[in-house]
Amino acid sequence: LHEIVVNRKSRSLFSGAKRWFGTSKPSVGASTSLVYTKDAPELQVRKLADIYFLLKMYKCSHQHYYTIKKDFQADEAWSYYAPAVELAALSLFMLSLTDPGKKYRAD
Repeated sequence: LHEIVVNRKSRSLFSGAKRWFGTSKPSVGASTSLVYTKDAPELQVRKLADIYFLLKMYKCSHQHYYTIKKDFQADEAWSYYAPAVELAALSLFMLSLTDPGKKYRAD
């Protein structure tokens, strides 16, 4: 799974080119629902982020959720985008609980 994610870097360049040179966007009234296959790179990254989250590796999970969040937003796959945003926020929150960082004085 990790090798798939590492090889995915070139896919992001392709999706960027697809956005620039792709077909025109549908009209405002028309709604399209995008469905990914099980072996889609976006869902593989999401699966890897879920595994990192379950193993309490919140920094890695946040990085992967943030990456796929941008991909889902670019593809306008809102039903995939919303959970990715929620889990990115949750992993960032959990990271702040496990790694408090600097302590500031409460003047």
